[in-house]
Amino acid sequence: MEARRGKKFTGEEKMFLLELVDLQKSILLCRKSDQVSNKQKTDAWKKIEHDFNSRFPENPRKATSLKLLYDNLKRKTRQTVAETNRSLYVKHLKTVAKKDKQEINKTGGGSYKPQLTDAEGRVLAMLGDSVKPLENPYDSAADYFSKYCYTGVSP
Repeated sequence: MEARRGKKFTGEEKMFLLELVDLQKSILLCRKSDQVSNKQKTDAWKKIEHDFNSRFPENPRKATSLKLLYDNLKRKTRQTVAETNRSLYVKHLKTVAKKDKQEINKTGGGSYKPQLTDAEGRVLAMLGDSVKPLENPYDSAADYFSKYCYTGVSP
């Protein structure tokens, strides 16, 4: 028998999950992976599962699906930030290389640039510096990234 797919998570469920993860972030975002840390993480996800299902009893979720949702939100947030950084960097390069066409680019239009959703903004706030590109003094673009890179946090 095939496993049945559960209902999609609502925006309210996503935001509540992020509130629960935020309360446990010192455990869940710890990079240690020893036996003690893994046990603490498993216990934290079980607590999140219990609290989540207490709030939304009509559609109970397992800890594995909640963790998968959180991992997907982190991945999507990082992708959105990376795309924003890439598009900002390309725009910066174009303006430096083509100063005479700067006014044309200001007239509007252009392709779709994804904006962070509320959930992605919350994840970005929790992740903090982990989405910021690594500094590399030998990279010709290092100066740009140190000054203009989008991280969602004001310097």
